[in-house]
Amino acid sequence: MGAQAYHVACRRQAEQTAIFAAELRGALIAGLEARAGGILDHNLALVEALRKVAEEKGVSVAQLAIARVLSRSGCIVPLVGARRRERLDEALGALDIELTDSDLAAIDTAVPKGAAAGERYPAAQLVHMDSER
Repeated sequence: MGAQAYHVACRRQAEQTAIFAAELRGALIAGLEARAGGILDHNLALVEALRKVAEEKGVSVAQLAIARVLSRSGCIVPLVGARRRERLDEALGALDIELTDSDLAAIDTAVPKGAAAGERYPAAQLVHMDSER
């Protein structure tokens, strides 16, 4: 009897995994189609505009973006992820960047509020994320 219950549970898990895989495949395809639709190109153009501001300041794009978040009210905290130690060191370098009013204006001109195109995640992926429940 115990083996049968396990079997039913395994089958249910396999069915749920198959459903998730199908939804994820659909989300990935939708993401690729969106990129093909110019969203990626649009957003990369924003990064390049921000890169010009970063180069003028003598910092990386990542450092400039983190410094911008740090310059906001004390209620906003940048969450930084890094796969390699060098990237963490780079990110921490943002702590030493002081942005002037002119710098902030240049950043806001390069990447105006709401300028980024597309959704952060496809809808099918959102339902599987803990933060969206």
